[in-house]
Amino acid sequence: MRQMTDCTIVSEHLHDEKPEELISLMEKLHGREDINRMIEAVEDERLSIEDVFSVALENKTKAGFHAAWVLEKLCEKNPIYALYFVDELCEKFDRICNQSSMREFAKLLAGLLSKADKGRIDRELATKLQNLPKDKIIQRCFEFIIDKKVINSTKQNCCELLLFCIEKEDWIKDELQAYCDSLQLRCEPSSRAYRKRLQHKLNSLK
Repeated sequence: MRQMTDCTIVSEHLHDEKPEELISLMEKLHGREDINRMIEAVEDERLSIEDVFSVALENKTKAGFHAAWVLEKLCEKNPIYALYFVDELCEKFDRICNQSSMREFAKLLAGLLSKADKGRIDRELATKLQNLPKDKIIQRCFEFIIDKKVINSTKQNCCELLLFCIEKEDWIKDELQAYCDSLQLRCEPSSRAYRKRLQHKLNSLK
């Protein structure tokens, strides 16, 4: 049986947490089980989703990443929660510096846009997604993609989000194709595998 941790204990009293204490708590999360515990706290209204979002914007790697991970998994489970923060996320998208948080936010937005295309989300949220500031999203995603210090998984999630922006600018497809071609030179199995997936999606757009 898993031993009780600080995260387990504190999660029972999340409604009393101050912002700095929530940041400290998020830093201590370890693995999917703790993330699920935070998701349950939001669903049970023991934890404010607005507070989680504020922590997700922190540049502190672990706290910001873990909070963004909570939001991504929460919205994967129930997209309606995105209504609470998607406007502010898009407004501040170009200021996200934490690459681990960006990985989760890009995945979150791409997932929402995919559901919107399939008509599987709330009408109000669908309307918000139609009015995303795509210029800001496009610029920030490409900044992460070309940065050599950014991890591959973040770049890949940025590519997935950019696929939903191609209709905005035709050149995006050319840039994604160039990035896809560059993956041929990489030796990591994950890069080669993603190249195949990305190429298939680009081909389907023709």
